[in-house]
Amino acid sequence: MRLVVAALVLCALTSSSFAEFGPNEDKSCVESCQKNPTVPYSSRSKCPAHCACVSAEANKIFKPGEQDQLLTDLKTNKDSLNVKRYKSLIQMCGKRTLL
Repeated sequence: MRLVVAALVLCALTSSSFAEFGPNEDKSCVESCQKNPTVPYSSRSKCPAHCACVSAEANKIFKPGEQDQLLTDLKTNKDSLNVKRYKSLIQMCGKRTLL
C-alpha cells in the first residue's frame, strides 16, 4: 500500500497540469497514473477515483493564486508549505481510494 501511495505522489508531482484542478487535470492525472510503471497493474483501475479525490480536495484547500504558486514550486522542486500540504492530500486520497 505504501508503494502505491508513494508511486501516486511521484506521478502527481511529475504531472505539469495540477494547477487548475479541473476535468482536464483529472484526465491528465489518470493517464499519468495508469502509465506509471510503479503503480501496480491491479491498482490502475482505481486511478480515476484517486485523481478525482486529489482534484476535489485541492480545490478546497488551494485558492487560484496558490494553485499557480504550487505548480511553480512543483516544477522547481521547492519544498514549500503548499507542496507539503499537496503531498499530504495525495497521501490522504491514496488511503481513501486505494484501500
